[in-house]
Amino acid sequence: MCHRLEECQSHELAFGTLVLPEILKIAVSYDFVRHSVCTLGARHMALLTRSASMVYVEYHHRGLALKGLRQCLENFSDEHIEAVIAASLLLSWQAPKSDEYAHTMQGICSVLHQVKAENCRSTFSHLLLPAKNTEVAAQLAQMDPDILLDRAKQVISEMQQTLGRSESYRGISLGIKELKIYITNLRMQGSNPPSTHRQLTTLFPIRNWMFWIPNAFEQLAQKDPFTMLFFACYEMIHLAIAPLLPAGNLPLALSIRPKFIERINCEFLVLAQSVMVANQFPLEDVTSTLQLFRNLMAGPLRYAKLYNGP
Repeated sequence: MCHRLEECQSHELAFGTLVLPEILKIAVSYDFVRHSVCTLGARHMALLTRSASMVYVEYHHRGLALKGLRQCLENFSDEHIEAVIAASLLLSWQAPKSDEYAHTMQGICSVLHQVKAENCRSTFSHLLLPAKNTEVAAQLAQMDPDILLDRAKQVISEMQQTLGRSESYRGISLGIKELKIYITNLRMQGSNPPSTHRQLTTLFPIRNWMFWIPNAFEQLAQKDPFTMLFFACYEMIHLAIAPLLPAGNLPLALSIRPKFIERINCEFLVLAQSVMVANQFPLEDVTSTLQLFRNLMAGPLRYAKLYNGP
């Protein structure tokens, strides 16, 4: 599926699909990264099939991945940086409890800080690090987090209303519902950032982005408009919560997330042009539909511009 996404140039439309192909390359050389990938696959299959045997396979590979990661950390060196971050990232997506997730994210953050301090040569880690002289926290810290959350919730609500009860987008509708609940709960907690550990545990509910849509990869490879829009909203949420949970900005690679929103918008523009040129549908219907997508994309784009500046 990752190869299909790359062939369709769809892997650059979301954070997970961008880093997964790179992780697969690293997995060739490290058993514990390979077991982390197998854990992800088994987890996904378990959710799709409701199979108890797949749950067993998931825990088996997870145990081997954690054991290998610990052994690597005991003999840690610069050459293992990419493998440690890759495995930790996958394991954080699948963490069964918020505390484990927080500890894993803190580990990723520590390694990334070391990479920055020592200027280590690591292609994968530099994919996650902010660009030179660019820090998400510094640019968003002056913004009111409550306003950012309220605006994000409004965008999510508009998309939820547009999808309605469509069976074709049941998975996306579930994802939108989860995001809306998450924002509501976060809004109720107040705007004073808690401890680092608490901030990272607060991120736990939105870690499993791919599990909300079982066939998300296939839909993204096909450049389905609503699927792309969902991922744009998902990235938007991360930008909206950045001032409230600054501890997650570095390990979540907040600096590159606006780019996914911008790329998705470019795909919409290409799609709109091809539909207009094809002239297969009534012009009035096409114009109305394209305007709907433009209106829905305006929210995520606003957040991307907040970070990138005018």
